[in-house]
Amino acid sequence: MAHVFTSERVLIMKWAFAPGLAFVLLATTNVRAADSYESLKKEWISTANEITDALKNIKDESSAKESRPQLKKLKAKLDAVNSRQGKLGRVDITEIGEVEKKYKKDFEAALQGWLKEETRVQKVKGGPEALKELK
Repeated sequence: MAHVFTSERVLIMKWAFAPGLAFVLLATTNVRAADSYESLKKEWISTANEITDALKNIKDESSAKESRPQLKKLKAKLDAVNSRQGKLGRVDITEIGEVEKKYKKDFEAALQGWLKEETRVQKVKGGPEALKELK
């Protein structure tokens, strides 16, 4: 049985599709619009902690080799956060001060944990090669 698409049926199909498309467009627009200095700071800290966790899994040459794709992916995620922060434009100095104060301990802990693990991984066989994924 062949399907015949009349102009009326095509019009109904187009209008049935429109709300779904509008929702997808609005949803993806809101993701970008939701970026703020604070949300990006939180995302940066979270990603740094993910990197630290990945580095903690490096115990030997084999685990160092296995960690490389994950480290590369996390580095790309961190680069994307930094890029989006660069696109924020002017951020009120008061907002920056408040966010920096609010997340100071979390930021420092994330950075110190990352540096501690990076120092340890430097001494693991295959570690320096794995760390190149973060550069």
